[in-house]
Amino acid sequence: MGYLVIFLPMGYYFCLIEDVTYGKLFIGIYGVLATYFSCVMIRLMLTLAPVVCIIAAIGLNEVLEKAGSSIRESIIYVSWDVTDMKEKE
Repeated sequence: MGYLVIFLPMGYYFCLIEDVTYGKLFIGIYGVLATYFSCVMIRLMLTLAPVVCIIAAIGLNEVLEKAGSSIRESIIYVSWDVTDMKEKE
């Protein structure tokens, strides 16, 4: 699990608060329950590992998606700006 624990809170946020669907809600509730039961009994850490991978992937996907759209918009804006400058000359 290691570094995936860093992305787990972001994944919970995107599953349970932002753009909620039935699938994300199911994964979020499964994650909350798995986290609770793995804290109660250490052997249940095996039930936590798959859901941590899924929720961290959702969080990482949302962050990279927003960063990618921001980069795409800035590239398009710069290319429009360059074509506008060429047309003015």
